[in-house]
Amino acid sequence: MARNKFPEETVNLILDVSTKLFLEKGYDNTTMGDIVADMGGLTRGAVYHHFRNKEEILEAVMSRMFKENNLIFEIEQEKNMTGLQKIKKLLIYSLTGTEQQQLYTFSLSLMKNTRLLARQLEESVTELAPLIEKWIIEGYKDGSIQEEDSKETAETIAILLNIWANPSIFSVTKKQLISKFQYMRRLFNSLGISIIDDEVMKACLKYADNILLE
Repeated sequence: MARNKFPEETVNLILDVSTKLFLEKGYDNTTMGDIVADMGGLTRGAVYHHFRNKEEILEAVMSRMFKENNLIFEIEQEKNMTGLQKIKKLLIYSLTGTEQQQLYTFSLSLMKNTRLLARQLEESVTELAPLIEKWIIEGYKDGSIQEEDSKETAETIAILLNIWANPSIFSVTKKQLISKFQYMRRLFNSLGISIIDDEVMKACLKYADNILLE
């Protein structure tokens, strides 16, 4: 196959192939050579023109998965949901969605890669927290949330859920993960933002069963 003349299409092709290989072989077991070999004729130089290494490809794959999350758009368009319900729906999806299971597979490398961990923390504050903050403000206005400090609360939720309670960053057993969610349930309830209820705990149990061994 000749080199794609359109950079965006080339990048998407690299990310498609890399996603497939990361899921089939695992991130650690996939090499840049594997990615090039599966590109259908795209040269090694063309791949390295867009990405310096495998880490950059993983970052781009994870970023694309977040940005292409259609559920966020659907929630934004929902007129009959309170702010609290919107946050809960996103939280449940983060525990049960297929894309989130893929993100967990990719994110296992975060435990030993400080650069990727820093990127995960940054995105929690700059991308996820503003979205949660918007829904906290909506919830305060519609009466479903009693917390006024929307920015601080949103950043706390994003960091706790995306970093502290992320088993790909902090290795935990099923029991420990559930314990973390129980603690966050008490914490958020005390702040007047009851986003972790029985339905969310049920999703947490399912998530733990799917990804954790014990």
